[in-house]
Amino acid sequence: MGGDEQGSEHLAAGVAGQPSDDDRFGRAPQREFPPGLRPSGPVCGDAYTAYCRAELAMIMATIDYAEELDGTGVTVNALHPATLMPTTMVREAGVTPIGTVAEGANATLRLICDPSLAQTTGRCFNGTRQSHPHTQADDPATRRRLREISDTAIGLVVT
Repeated sequence: MGGDEQGSEHLAAGVAGQPSDDDRFGRAPQREFPPGLRPSGPVCGDAYTAYCRAELAMIMATIDYAEELDGTGVTVNALHPATLMPTTMVREAGVTPIGTVAEGANATLRLICDPSLAQTTGRCFNGTRQSHPHTQADDPATRRRLREISDTAIGLVVT
């Protein structure tokens, strides 16, 4: 990782979302899905479940954006930089930090600047390791349905 020209081009053309790795506990909401697309698992009723679903949705959007931007030179990946870094949110929640801000920064810089990742897109990373999201993230029909639900929720009219 350096300031070489290739790394700079990658920096200018890359997008990295930063979800946690809790997506594996999430399930897309059941009641909004038609019968053939209903995932298994409990119905959302608590904040943590909602959080996990939001993380899963962010990863699903990452995969969609990567597919949409394929061939443009823009890469889109999801990165969970580190677990429970000592951020204000973690401290205010009274949670004991596990990872460090330095670990998170290193993982972020690696994904942005490492020339070996310049063409990597639509992937998830946990720190510096590639990881695999919940299986729903890989299902194009579920991702399409989530986009439809999201578009309707925000009043977006797609023609």
